[in-house]
Amino acid sequence: MTAFEQVKIVKDRLKENGIDDKDEAEWLVALALGTKISKLHEEVSLTEKQIRFISKCLSERVSGKPMSYIFKSASFFGREFYVDSNVLIPRPETELLVEKVIEEIKANEYHSVLDIGCGSGVIGTTICAETGVTATMLDVSRSAIKIAKKNAKKYVKNVKFLQSDIFNEVKVGQKFDVIVSNPPYITSEDMTKLNRSVKDFEPHIALWGGVDGLFYYRKIIEQADKFLSDGGMIAFEIGYNQAKSVKNILEQNNYKNVQIYKDYDKIDRIITAKMEKKQC
Repeated sequence: MTAFEQVKIVKDRLKENGIDDKDEAEWLVALALGTKISKLHEEVSLTEKQIRFISKCLSERVSGKPMSYIFKSASFFGREFYVDSNVLIPRPETELLVEKVIEEIKANEYHSVLDIGCGSGVIGTTICAETGVTATMLDVSRSAIKIAKKNAKKYVKNVKFLQSDIFNEVKVGQKFDVIVSNPPYITSEDMTKLNRSVKDFEPHIALWGGVDGLFYYRKIIEQADKFLSDGGMIAFEIGYNQAKSVKNILEQNNYKNVQIYKDYDKIDRIITAKMEKKQC
C-alpha cells in the first residue's frame, strides 16, 4: 500500500466519524511516518509496521483525542512544544497575547515577566526566547511545571519555575515588569457545551473559570499590584464575551490605560492594562 492510498483510507474513516477537516488525514499520516505532507503523494510503499501504527493513531483520533495529544507535540510561534493531557493544547489566539507582550517589552524596556498558569510553558518560553527577558513561570499543577521545564530547556536558559496557586508561593516584595496569564475562563454553562476533544481530553483545571468564568481574573487582578513594578503591565487572554467584565475588574482595582484587542475572528481576545507610575 502506498502513502497516497493510506491517506484516502484515513480520510474516509475520519469522515465516517464526523471529522471532515480536508488536511487532517494528510497530517495524521505524515506525522505517523515522520515525513512531509508533500512526500505522501509519491509512490512510496508502506511497511506493515507503519500501517499498524497509522491505524493505531487513527483509532485514537476517531475516539476524539486531539492530534497534538496523539503525537505529543504542538506548534506555537514557530517552535515545537511537548504537550500531553496534563496541559492545554496551545491555540493560535494565544500567539496574539504573546505578540502584544513582546511589543510592550520592547517599547518599554521591560526586563522581567511572570507567567501565571503556565501550563506547557509556551507563553513564558516564547516571550523569553524572543526578547531575552527573565521569565518566572508558575502553575498549581506539578505535572504542568514538569512539562514547562522540559519545553523551556529546549529554547531558553533565563527562566525559573514555581509550583504555586497564583501568588501563594511568590516571595513577598518580588516585582515583575509584566504579569501575563491565559487563565481558565470557561463558564460552568459553557463547560457543558465544549466539543468532546476538549471536554473529554483536555484538563478541566485549566479550563473552568468558575460559574461566570471570571474567578481567576478577579483573584489575579486583586493581588497583582503587590507584585507588579511601578509602570508595569498586566496582560490576559479572555473569553469571547468577557472583555467588558475584565475591563471593569481592572478599573475597579485602579489599573489605567486598559486596551482590548481582537483575534483573527474579530472577537475581543486580549486585554492589557498598566500600573500607573507613582509620582516622585
